[in-house]
Amino acid sequence: MRSRGRALVTLKDAADYIMALPEAEQNQDKWQTAVACLIGAAEGRDFLMHARIGVLRALNEYDAKAVSVPRKAGQGLQDRSVKSKQPVNRRDKRSNSRIATLHCATVDTVDSRESQAMAVWELYSKRRKKELGQLPDVFTYDSIPTALRTQVVHMWDEAIGVPYRSGKTGHTEKIQDTYFDIAQILRREYGVFKLSTSRDPDDRREAREDLVNWFLKEQDNERVLDAIELTFRIIEVYCGDSNYLYGRKNLAIAEGVVEELNTRFKEHGVGYQFTEGRLLRVDSQLVHAEVVIPALAVLRGEHFAGAQEEFLSAFEHYRHGKKEEALVDACKSFESTMKAICDKRGWTYDKNKASASDLVNICLSQGLIPSFWQGHFAALRTVLQSGIPTARNRQAGHGSGTEARPEPPDELVGYVLHMTASTILFLSEAEKRL
Repeated sequence: MRSRGRALVTLKDAADYIMALPEAEQNQDKWQTAVACLIGAAEGRDFLMHARIGVLRALNEYDAKAVSVPRKAGQGLQDRSVKSKQPVNRRDKRSNSRIATLHCATVDTVDSRESQAMAVWELYSKRRKKELGQLPDVFTYDSIPTALRTQVVHMWDEAIGVPYRSGKTGHTEKIQDTYFDIAQILRREYGVFKLSTSRDPDDRREAREDLVNWFLKEQDNERVLDAIELTFRIIEVYCGDSNYLYGRKNLAIAEGVVEELNTRFKEHGVGYQFTEGRLLRVDSQLVHAEVVIPALAVLRGEHFAGAQEEFLSAFEHYRHGKKEEALVDACKSFESTMKAICDKRGWTYDKNKASASDLVNICLSQGLIPSFWQGHFAALRTVLQSGIPTARNRQAGHGSGTEARPEPPDELVGYVLHMTASTILFLSEAEKRL
């Protein structure tokens, strides 16, 4: 849009234009409405289209007798506020505060012509459900609601794109290729030639339709989760690259839809989160946010590659209902973390025979826990030695004999995984203090 020969392309252009208006103009309702729309768009709480409409409406009503725009954005406003001797009323103060907020919010915003990830809206129906206590407070794992699946498709369209919609050379072909690759991976893994009722599975133009139709109707919950994990891994790694679709903020869009996915999981009470390129089962949001995620951050270090793979594998087994395997890999991750610390510090241990108990004793004897804390953490040795390893040994680490071994209960597996994460986090923080 243009105003008096000046192009207003970005949110910041519009903000600078408004800031340069006389104070009397800025305080008018039409400009205050435009400012509110711009702030909402800049902070991701409102649509860019709403900001555009707000500014256009104000411009169309703009009085042609208004003073010209100063060359330096905001300079005229600052000069007039200094020279004016008239007291500023409360409304003016609020207006000035809003203008200042607008300037800060729009400094780093992207061009309004570029695509951005859609914000999650706090609609009236959501607020009402919260007030009535109707939001799910217990996670489910065996059903992905239709509404959530539909929202996932919207996220695919946002990050991967929709063929023929961009209008830019090469975009449609790249988008079609991406959907075709995703569909082909799933077809091959499931041993089928097409996912839904696609007429020609080899036609790249039909790949998105084949994928979406199948995804919305698929009855196997595990396969639905497969599709979510695969597509969002591709979005993170491939679609988030700067070379994917030119002319837009690919990384910001990819990060935005991943964040939205995890928010949608919470909204629907579905107990999964997409973290580190995988779907992890979540039993407690608090523990996941405060323990599991920080533990994963620790395991990204160069010394902990083996422990990280085992830790993620434990959660992967847990998601697929392989509880004994989850216990085994949790213990392996715990032991690998201690071995990594020993290797990093040059502490000797038997690389072939050292058990979890042996590694715990080495870590404690080397002062991993400060001496003045050893009394306070006297029970830690017992927890480390009998907690994770014992659960693993008694439930999964030995043969079952002539009778089938009872399956470990969900609460035990979840507890051991969270205890593993807590222990990894503790050992890492303690090692940093040495």
